[in-house]
Amino acid sequence: VLACIFLLTIVLSGFYPALLLSRAAPIPLIRGSVNPAGDKRILLRVVSVVQICMAVCLLTILLGINTQIRYLKNHPMGYNPENIMMISNLNQGLTENYPAIRDQLLSLNGMEEVAASSHTIGAGNSGQSIRMYSDDPDHVLGIDEYRIYPGICHLYQFKLVAGRFLDPQRTSDRSGIILNEAAVNMLGKSPEEIVGEQVVMFEDPMEVIGVVEDFNYKSAARTITPLALTAYSERMRNIVVRTSPGTDPQEILKNMEEVIHTFDPAYVIINRFATDLIEGYYIAEERLQKILLAGSLLSVLIVLLGIYALVSHNIVKRTKEIGIRKVMGGSTSQMMMMIYASTLKWTLIASVLAIPLAFLYMRGWLSDYAVRIPLYWWIFAGSILLVVLFQTLITLGKTRRTARRNPVEALRYE
Repeated sequence: VLACIFLLTIVLSGFYPALLLSRAAPIPLIRGSVNPAGDKRILLRVVSVVQICMAVCLLTILLGINTQIRYLKNHPMGYNPENIMMISNLNQGLTENYPAIRDQLLSLNGMEEVAASSHTIGAGNSGQSIRMYSDDPDHVLGIDEYRIYPGICHLYQFKLVAGRFLDPQRTSDRSGIILNEAAVNMLGKSPEEIVGEQVVMFEDPMEVIGVVEDFNYKSAARTITPLALTAYSERMRNIVVRTSPGTDPQEILKNMEEVIHTFDPAYVIINRFATDLIEGYYIAEERLQKILLAGSLLSVLIVLLGIYALVSHNIVKRTKEIGIRKVMGGSTSQMMMMIYASTLKWTLIASVLAIPLAFLYMRGWLSDYAVRIPLYWWIFAGSILLVVLFQTLITLGKTRRTARRNPVEALRYE
């Protein structure tokens, strides 16, 4: 397909001028008095407008996507991911010695909190079903689940709406459950009403200990879905720590490794940071951003050539006019503005055509995001101004060289 497109492009690019030249009489061709493209050069202007329109569209979309990605990354997650580090894939020996490991880790300089979990917050969860204890056993609803140990909610700094967090000192809390606001709404209750009520996820009822404010445990671009935080599982996969602001992560990691190696010298630490997990949410958007950046750069290069061709055509067509105006006392700046005005209108026409196209694409692309930017006017204005800037530099530069030539040469120009 690419080979066919390549060959077709070559054929068409050569066929059009050959057709026009072959239609002219031989004598005028030999004398050079025939303009093969005609007087108006409609094709050149159409191609230039299409090129500029495509460039404005691509630049607008690129600027919009870049703004959306920055907005997503800076959007509050509903908890504080800063200074959180996780050690994953714990073996049975480390799991059994967790209380001792936790005490030693808390004694390290720069260590604020230590907790444990089976799931990694922000990196996958279990899908379960849930219902109120008083509801029909067949009336179950879908819900996501994170299996944690008491202490995780406080470490991640989730915002409590009602009730309390799971308490490591209360053994009974291991059979309790914490819900987010989306889960409470799904169950048809208010946060204050559901605390102390019993829900069923498996066979035994579980008491609702607390309700936390909705937080993004997936990409901020996705709608927050119902979530349950449970502590019944004895399986431990992660040790999670929060360090003091300003501490060196590598120094903390080195000290943690020394502590863990006192319990298992052969264990290889696999660590991750909570902020890295959040960065990973937007890989697809960043990949699209890079593709559009390459396309926009190529498009701008093509537009520069198109603008150069359009300006050159206008100057060639009006060379004698420029010479006459210079003889009659016209200044170089007047000549520059005359040519600039005649080419600027085509850039503005292309920009007007590009705005609705870019708007429709961006509106459709943003509709997939639960959290999204408004379509700011400056996203469109910025791309237009960039193209106009290129057009201005090319037009004024080339016109200035022509206008400063000797008027006699312009008058003798054929």
